[in-house]
Amino acid sequence: MSSLTADASRPAVIQEIEKTTSKKVYSELSTSELSKELAKSVLKEEERVNIDEMKKRAIHVARSYDEFRQMVLCANLKPMKSKELEALGESRVGQRAFTYGGAASNNTESTTGRFRRRTGGAITTTSTIPSTASASAASMSATDPALTSITERARARARAKPKPVGPGLSKKKRMPKNRSEFQRDWQRNCKTLEKQQEYLRAVGAKRLTKLFAGGLPSGMLGSLLDTLHAICFEENFSPTQDTFVIDILTVLQSATGFSMETMFLSKEERARVKQTLNRVAAGVTLVEAYKF
Repeated sequence: MSSLTADASRPAVIQEIEKTTSKKVYSELSTSELSKELAKSVLKEEERVNIDEMKKRAIHVARSYDEFRQMVLCANLKPMKSKELEALGESRVGQRAFTYGGAASNNTESTTGRFRRRTGGAITTTSTIPSTASASAASMSATDPALTSITERARARARAKPKPVGPGLSKKKRMPKNRSEFQRDWQRNCKTLEKQQEYLRAVGAKRLTKLFAGGLPSGMLGSLLDTLHAICFEENFSPTQDTFVIDILTVLQSATGFSMETMFLSKEERARVKQTLNRVAAGVTLVEAYKF
């Protein structure tokens, strides 16, 4: 009798919670629920490890807190492959490769980051979009010329080959727009003296004056002077190249931060500068500027 009165005195919400709890604890184990919980736990642990590793790497690389934060936010992203981009361009409006109802059909990775696992074959995607919706989207894309043109442009971009950069293009396309681009092309594409000479002649003294208006690229003065030295001591050295070397030397010495950059030149580099000045018969003003 006392137990009945105690049950009656308890609210219905508490009684319902006790029933559901007892079912979860004492009923049979649900394999599907356990697999879902395990998958969520693995994914959460994967994200945690990716963020932790990115923090350890970014603390040594990032130059500001904002850059550190952006690197950490991108810890769980993965780059798109060229095949995925092609699939994105070739898919139709109603059957896009990257929609809320599906994923790229050629994606062979089940997870991202450190715990990437490759499956045996391609992942088959099941679209959750109803057939009526896909049919209406297909009919809309067929009737609307704007959507058709967008799709065609996307397909053309996916099929197009990537444009090469650096000293392989015509002079108009390969010209750097600022000193950062000049330094990038120099370090990435000009790893031999021949390519450095070709690139420096292509840029020219006039454009170099505009590029170095804000200052010399850090650590590049020695490399530029060595390139001029190599030009001076070529077998077919001509008076035209003589003028070119003098013009480049004038641009370098008039750039902001020149005196500070000369402090980091080695003895061998300073000796080569003197040889270059003697070779081109530089004027008194230029010789005075390159006195270290």
